[in-house]
Amino acid sequence: MGGIQVGDALRVLVVDDSDDDTMLLLRELRRGGYDPVHERVDTAAALNAALDRQAWDVIIADYVIPGFGGMEALEIVRRRQIDAPFIMISGKVGEDVAVEVMKAGAHDYITKGNLSRFVPAIRREIRDAAERRRAREEIERWQQDWEDIFQSISDPAMILDPDFRVLAVNRAGVAAIGRRKEEIVGRSCCLVVHGMSAPPERCPMRHLLASGLHARVDMEVDLFGGVSLVSCTPMFNREGRLVKVIYIATDITELKRIQGQLEESFERSQKSLYSMVDTMTLICETKDPYTAGHQRGVSRLACAIGKEMGLPEDRVEGIRVGALLHDIGKVFIPSEILSKPGRLTESEFSIMRTHVEAGHRVLRGIDSPWPIAEIALQHHERMDGSGYPSGVSGEEISLEARIVGVADVVDAMASHRPYRPALGIDEARREILRHRGTSFDADVVDACLRVLSRQEFDSGSPQKEAYREAIFAVTGGRLRLVELSGIREMISGGESLASGDAVDAMGIPCARRAVATSLDLLPFSRKRAVLLCLSEALTNAVKHAGRGRWAVKRVGGWLQVIVEDSGPGIKLSELPRAILMQHYSTKESLGSGFTLMLYYSDRVYLATGLHGTSLILEFALEGDTEKRERVSC
Repeated sequence: MGGIQVGDALRVLVVDDSDDDTMLLLRELRRGGYDPVHERVDTAAALNAALDRQAWDVIIADYVIPGFGGMEALEIVRRRQIDAPFIMISGKVGEDVAVEVMKAGAHDYITKGNLSRFVPAIRREIRDAAERRRAREEIERWQQDWEDIFQSISDPAMILDPDFRVLAVNRAGVAAIGRRKEEIVGRSCCLVVHGMSAPPERCPMRHLLASGLHARVDMEVDLFGGVSLVSCTPMFNREGRLVKVIYIATDITELKRIQGQLEESFERSQKSLYSMVDTMTLICETKDPYTAGHQRGVSRLACAIGKEMGLPEDRVEGIRVGALLHDIGKVFIPSEILSKPGRLTESEFSIMRTHVEAGHRVLRGIDSPWPIAEIALQHHERMDGSGYPSGVSGEEISLEARIVGVADVVDAMASHRPYRPALGIDEARREILRHRGTSFDADVVDACLRVLSRQEFDSGSPQKEAYREAIFAVTGGRLRLVELSGIREMISGGESLASGDAVDAMGIPCARRAVATSLDLLPFSRKRAVLLCLSEALTNAVKHAGRGRWAVKRVGGWLQVIVEDSGPGIKLSELPRAILMQHYSTKESLGSGFTLMLYYSDRVYLATGLHGTSLILEFALEGDTEKRERVSC
């Protein structure tokens, strides 16, 4: 219990026209243990004068006074925002009167016939008033603490409403903006900070209003000097509605300058590192001409595996550099061993195995953000401990080294060696699958197989993009190389007119007859061109793969002839150079069949790789000039 205790002096203001009634109330208070000090008033002027003279612990008013009643007294106290218990006394008994009095703001309503409630009500209300005072003082202290903290922030800070209006600004903000506080508060922050009627594009407040989340951006704010890190923090009420935003601008001009210097320094270091990598790779390939391109091939495949496994970009970059240098230790191996056309003896193989430790010694002195020395040392280690040089196993081998190890095996088997011809990608696939989970990391093998199944890796071939661009340019866009996924997307829509399989040469005329029936509306010359191209495409499929799937579709204003097979496909590295010179009719080109397809169709889409070829031959329907966007070539 707080506030005035029993026995304490109690300052009582009585609003009544009767001394007898007043004495009766005071006697009740004394009986309840209080020592009342009182004043009686019976007019509005006297009440206001008494309220001006001092603070009162309790105000007691008679409901009915000639010319001035308790309700008028209550209105005066409420209007003056005096937080003292107001007890209404009345001779009337009626629930409607009690409701009226309590609604108007009285703390209690007591009838003169039931004064036994009077002292307990006074005691309760005095206690509650003390609690309200303590709570108010605590809130005022919190508000002052908040104001002190807000003003002590060394960076310019403001409190905004959701309409960008400034509700408060600290001393640092006033100094930075260069105006009096009165000229800032109440105005739009867009105007006082940026001199604009609307927020700039990068304003974090815009992002906060859109998302309801804390927003922070780097902005050039002239008023705050240079580049500032501007943050906006939302403040919500109990209903979750945004009511205020804390805006703070931190000057990071110097930090940005230092960051720029560090980035330039890092870029120079990166360039030096990459230059050194290229030089070391060249030295290694010069020493061992039979494996020229091997390190680059391993790097390409290892990066593709890393991406397939979802590794972050920086880690994939480390794999790329480590793979380019994984065999650098071979510069210390005698050339007669590296280039020996036959199998190595046991002693020669022992010497060859030292290249991993030699590479580690070379690379460990390089200040690199990636484990390139570890990759060189461990790329011949195996998950079951059967590798070299240390026979470590499982997680003891870094993930980067496990990835490069699998890519190394695949590229080596798919490439020519002095002692054997290339074994091919299919044999390499079988090899890593055979040792999945024993010699090789199962997750790495699975990712590698997915990469190979999408034909993303073609050992020794130039970049597909170079062929795409060259072929697209010299054929005027009529021949386009696309990925298998792109072909699948193109095939998925449209109106099917006819489809089937050609399991041998006899299936070709059957396909022609089925298609001819569906093309009755085409002019004879156009129909002949479609059937001729279908025949040539199916002939290639049957010849090279034993069978082919075909379909004819109408897609918008185009007719599509689709032919697919699952044969060995065409390696991009083996595409005849003559096709880049537009000599389609020569025997050195792709042949007369492909020449006819290029001549009669409007566009040819080709997806080819290690596991088959897919062709889409497109013919614009006569009188239809619609041009459709196609997948990126």
